[in-house]
Amino acid sequence: MTEEAQKELAELGEETDDYVVATKAKKQQIIKDYTAVPSNNGKGVDILDENGNYRNTYSILKDISEIYSEIQKQDKAMGTNRAQALIEELAGKNRSNILSSLLTNGSLLEQVKETSEHSDNSALEENQKYLESTEQK
Repeated sequence: MTEEAQKELAELGEETDDYVVATKAKKQQIIKDYTAVPSNNGKGVDILDENGNYRNTYSILKDISEIYSEIQKQDKAMGTNRAQALIEELAGKNRSNILSSLLTNGSLLEQVKETSEHSDNSALEENQKYLESTEQK
C-alpha cells in the first residue's frame, strides 16, 4: 500500500495497520508455498524474521537460490510452474529474467552482493572526474 493510499484510508477513518499486516502475511505464505521442497521439509523460505520484520533481501534470495533448481525439478516432474510464479511474485513480470538468472546461479548473486558492498564511492568518484573534465569546465 502506498503512503498516499494509506493516508486516504486514514482520512476516511479506516484502519490501515490490519491491511498491511494481512498483506505481509499473505506474501509470506505465498513465498513459503512456492519454495516448499523436500530439502526444507516442505516449510519453504520465510521472508520474515522471528519479529515479523522483512529479512535482508540478500539472505532471502540466497536461501531461495539454494533450492531453486529443486523447485524447477519438481515443476518438471509435477507439471507445475511454481518457479515462474515465485519469480513473478518477487520481481514482477518485467524483471523476472534478471531474478531468474540470479537464482539459477548463486555465485552470480554473491558477485552482485560483493560488487555493491565495495562500490560505495564509485558514483561520487565518477562524478568528480566529470566535474574536473575539460568538457564540464
